[in-house]
Amino acid sequence: MFRQLGISHLLAVSGMHLTLLSGLFSLIIGRFLRKSRAKTILFMAFVLFYMLLTGMRPSIARAGMMLLLSCVAQLILRRPDPPVSLATAVLVMILYHPFLAVHAGFQFSICSTIGVQILAGPLSQKLLSLKKAPASRGFSYLILSCCTALCGYACAAPLTVLYDSCLIPMSIPANLCLSPLFTLFLAVSAGLVLFCAVPVLGSVFAFGVRLFVGLFLGAANCLGRIGPKPIFGSGPALLIAVVCFSAVIGYGAFQPTFRHFAAAICLAVSVSCAAVSTQAIIENRQIHCYTVAFDKKLLQIFSYGGHAIVIGHLSAQPQIEQAALELQRERVQTIDALILLPSGGNPRVSLSELTGHFSVSAVAFSSADNLSTQAAESLAGIPAYDFDGLCLTFWQNNRIHLDGEGAVSLCIGSKKLLILPADCAILYEEESCWDLAITCWDVPPPVSADALLCARHFWGTENQNPNAYLLPYGKGVRFRLSAG
Repeated sequence: MFRQLGISHLLAVSGMHLTLLSGLFSLIIGRFLRKSRAKTILFMAFVLFYMLLTGMRPSIARAGMMLLLSCVAQLILRRPDPPVSLATAVLVMILYHPFLAVHAGFQFSICSTIGVQILAGPLSQKLLSLKKAPASRGFSYLILSCCTALCGYACAAPLTVLYDSCLIPMSIPANLCLSPLFTLFLAVSAGLVLFCAVPVLGSVFAFGVRLFVGLFLGAANCLGRIGPKPIFGSGPALLIAVVCFSAVIGYGAFQPTFRHFAAAICLAVSVSCAAVSTQAIIENRQIHCYTVAFDKKLLQIFSYGGHAIVIGHLSAQPQIEQAALELQRERVQTIDALILLPSGGNPRVSLSELTGHFSVSAVAFSSADNLSTQAAESLAGIPAYDFDGLCLTFWQNNRIHLDGEGAVSLCIGSKKLLILPADCAILYEEESCWDLAITCWDVPPPVSADALLCARHFWGTENQNPNAYLLPYGKGVRFRLSAG
């Protein structure tokens, strides 16, 4: 429902949440502090704390750096400039982590920020200037809200068509109606966290949370029923039409100065150069492989340029923490596939350590798995597939295609990883010649392989391989494969 309405960003940890929470924090400290410099320093400390608390995710880091730059401008008696702040934040982040330039979430964050913070204000002022009589405060707020939803959608629509091949007509009215409700819910939730121990106030804020959650879900359900469905399409014609629509909105809203034009050139050149250079690296990068066994409980991670495939039982907290540490070590931003091997009837623990710190594109688990309430909540909102009949293909551009072979394959350069979930065999192919297999079961691999890693010792005398390695209990093995 949230994807159909184009409001998934409201539920994800993003820069919008940082902006809303920092605004609430600024209102609170404004009641107790009168010195502007002290308020600014305390505000910067709150922003840094929230950035560290959320793991410096790309959208959070972008919003946090823009807020910090605005605070620095206030400290040196300068006026904050959103275009310059955005260009500076993006440039610093790309210099630190160039692979962010090809990260879809980072690109969406930049485009949405351009629409909401740079284009919406000037467009609303132009529309209000058409009215001869002075506009009331409520009418001005309504026009600004409509322009914010329109500009945010116009700037993000080209990326939606490029990556998802669809348009979401209900995105503008849904964001216009549901964003204020979500803001109120977030404010009341913050009050509940602060005053939960106070008998009367805690009950009042708890009632407010339940009220606004009900209103939010009811309004979303109503809009989902009455609104049109997403429009799916592909090809350059739709993309060109959407880009022209975005250009018209941008031209009508904003007349840049020389400084803004320089910031736009800096932003476009830095992102484009980083995207082109990192894409060349991606095409010829190495696949970093990590395998560890915990008494027939296997964990395997294939990481490549900020993305990863995670395969494992993940039925205990130590395994999940080990996976998170390995993903952080490889600077992974997106888990393309989280494949959960059957837990053997044991209750599946929460996976929030992975789903909360990394962007998970898809998850697969057996329908017979005993999902606990915490595990189900940690997987909420992620496309889920049945492990027993897994028929997906994960390509390098993160698009998912149906595949009737019951396998998951990932193309990297001229090579391909093939995952057969039936026996958890991971095969590595170059020009239709398998040269690596990794498995956790005591069964022969489905094809012959030149190198083997197994959690149990070999597959019997007739299948012994001189290149096979026994995985020690709890000790990981790291190796790299060229994807040239």
